Amino acid sequence: MSLTLVFRKYFLTLGLIFGVYVTGMADSLQVVIHNLPGIQTAGPIGFQICHDRRAIPSSILQQPFITNSDVLEKWIKQYGQRVCYWIRFSLENTDPQPVRAYLHVDYFGKMVLYALLPDDTPQLTGGPAAEKSASTPPSLLQTVEFEIPPQRQTTYLLQLSSTSDDEVGMSNLEIYSRPSLLQSFLQQYYGDRRARFLQLLFLGFMCSQMLYVLFQWIIVKRKEYPCYFLYLVLVTMYYLHKYYQETGIYSPFAYYPELRFYLKAFLLMLPYLFYLMFIRYFLELKHLDASVEKSVRYLEHTIWIYVIIDLILRILFPGEVWINDLLMVSIVFVFACCLYLIFKLIKHHDILVTLILTGSMIAGLGGVIGILITLLQIDWGLLSSNLNSLVTGQIGVVIETIIFTTSLGLKNRRVEKEKIKHQQRLIAQLQENEQLRKNMDNIRNNIAKDLHDDIGATLTSILLYSNAAVNRKKMTLKEAKNIFRKISQISADMMENMSDIVWAIHPVHDSMKKLIQRMIYYALPLTRAKNIQFHFEEEEHIREVILDMNKRKNIFLIFKEGVCNVLKYAEASTVVVRLYQLQGNLHLTIEDDGKGFIETQTEGNGLKNMKFRAEDCGGSLTIESAPGKGTCIHLQVSI
Repeated sequence: MSLTLVFRKYFLTLGLIFGVYVTGMADSLQVVIHNLPGIQTAGPIGFQICHDRRAIPSSILQQPFITNSDVLEKWIKQYGQRVCYWIRFSLENTDPQPVRAYLHVDYFGKMVLYALLPDDTPQLTGGPAAEKSASTPPSLLQTVEFEIPPQRQTTYLLQLSSTSDDEVGMSNLEIYSRPSLLQSFLQQYYGDRRARFLQLLFLGFMCSQMLYVLFQWIIVKRKEYPCYFLYLVLVTMYYLHKYYQETGIYSPFAYYPELRFYLKAFLLMLPYLFYLMFIRYFLELKHLDASVEKSVRYLEHTIWIYVIIDLILRILFPGEVWINDLLMVSIVFVFACCLYLIFKLIKHHDILVTLILTGSMIAGLGGVIGILITLLQIDWGLLSSNLNSLVTGQIGVVIETIIFTTSLGLKNRRVEKEKIKHQQRLIAQLQENEQLRKNMDNIRNNIAKDLHDDIGATLTSILLYSNAAVNRKKMTLKEAKNIFRKISQISADMMENMSDIVWAIHPVHDSMKKLIQRMIYYALPLTRAKNIQFHFEEEEHIREVILDMNKRKNIFLIFKEGVCNVLKYAEASTVVVRLYQLQGNLHLTIEDDGKGFIETQTEGNGLKNMKFRAEDCGGSLTIESAPGKGTCIHLQVSI
C-alpha cells in the first residue's frame, strides 16, 4: 500500500474491526490451472518492472526478464503502485479446440494480457477492452477473459498496474474455467464469514447513523446535519468499495475501477470539507471564535479548489503517479491545518468543544496508527504480521460517531435550556408590556381627567361671567372691564394648563434637560417681575436622566405649584431650586426666605394637589415651614 492511500485515511476515517490481509507473494510464484485438463504450463515465469506506464510491450520484450520471485517481492515492497509489473509465462493447449479461460491475479486494479505471435509480435488478448457493467457476474470483475489457441504453446505477457487505491501484491497466477471460477468465488465468499459479518455490521452501524442524522435534520432543520450526513456517506462509500468482496455489495466502483482513480480526491478530501463545515456550524464558530471561523472557511475553499484541480489533472494525465503524490501532500497539509485549528479551539474550555475535538483527535490517532502499520509492514518491512491498516480507521469512525451522538445530546439540552430562558424572557417582557399598557391607560385617564376638570371648569366660569354680563341691563364700563378681565385670565390659565399637558405627553421632552429648561423658562420671568432672586442649582450629569411621561408631568406641576405659592403668599426675596440624585432617587427642593406658615393650619388645595401628584408618580413630598423662617418643599422620586 502506498503512503497516498495511508494519508488519505489519516484524520478522515477511523475503524472498527481487526482483520488480516495478504500482500506480497507466496514462497514461489506459480501459474495454477483449475479445471482445464488440456491446458498446462510451459517454461519458467519471468518478471520485469517499468516506471513508464505508457511503455509498449515490444519495448518490454527487449529487456531481460528475471525468474527469481524473491526479486519481484522486493520490487512490490519497494515501488508499490508506482511502477508497472510485467510477467511473462507460457501455456500449452493440447486440445483440438480453442479454450476459453479466465486469469485472476490478487491485488491489482488493472490487468492487460498480450499473446505473443510466432514472430514475437504482441497482440492484445484481454483486459480493458472487455466491457463490464452491472450485469457482469461478480466472479468476473477481477479477471481477464482470454482464449488459448488449440494444439500449440503460446507465450503471454501480462501487464499489472494500479492507479486506484487497491492493494498491490500477488500469490499466484490463477487460470480458471468459467465453472471453476464461479466455484472458487463462492468458496472464497462463504469461507471467511467472520470478516463479512464484521464488515456488514460496520456498514449497518454507519447506515443507522446516517438515518439518525437525516431524521434529526428533518425534525430540527439545523445546518450541521446535512454536512455530517454527507461526511458519513463519503466515509461509508470508501469502506464499501474497499470491502466489496467481503461484503458482497458491488458498487459502481467494482464494475468501473477507473472511477476510483478519477474520484480519488472526492473520496479522500471532501470528507474533510464536510466535517469542517459540520464543526463550523455545530460549534457556532462565528460566535465562539471569529478568527478560527474565518480560517476554517478559507480551508474549505482551498479543499474545493484542490478537488476540482485534481479531477482536471487526472483527466489530462491519466495514470501519472505524481498526481497521487500531490494528493498525499495536500492531505498532510489539510491535516496540519486542522491540527492547528484544534489547538486554537481547545483554549475555550467548553465541554461541547472538547467532545468534538476529542472525536477529531481520535480520528487522527486512528490514521496515524494506519500510517505506522503501512510504513513498518510494507515500506520498511519491519513488521512481519499482516495487519489490516484500514481497521484503525474504522475504529476511529465508530468512536467519533459515538462522540458525535453524545455531543448532539449535550447540545440539544443546551438548546432546550436556552429555549426555556428565552420563553422566560418573553414572559417577563409580556408582563412588562402589560404593566406599561396599564400605566399608559392610567396616564391617559389622568390626562382625560385633567382636561375635563380644567376645560370644564374654565368654560363654566366663562359661561357664568358671560351670562352675568348679558343679563345685567345696566353695566358700568368698569364692571364690564372687570368681567372681561376675569374671562381673559381664566382663558389664559386654561391655555397654560393645556400647554403643560401637551408638553408633558410629547416624547421629545423625555430628558431631564427639557424639564430643567421648562422649569427655568417658567419661573425666571415671574420671579423677576416680583423682584425675587431666583437660583437654580443642578447636579452634574443630572440632565442625562430619562423620565417617563407621568413623572415628568407631575414633577413639573409640583414645581409650578411651589413657585406659584412663593409668588402669591411667601413675600420672599430669594427662592432657590435644587435638583440632584441620591441613592437612586431624584430629589427636588424649593426653598424660599419668606414669612413661612404653620402647615397644620393650612388647608389649601395647592398643598393637597402637590402631595397627590407626588404619590401618583411613586414619590414622597415633605414640607418644612415655620412663621418667619421661610418654607422648604422637598420632593423625592425614584428613577
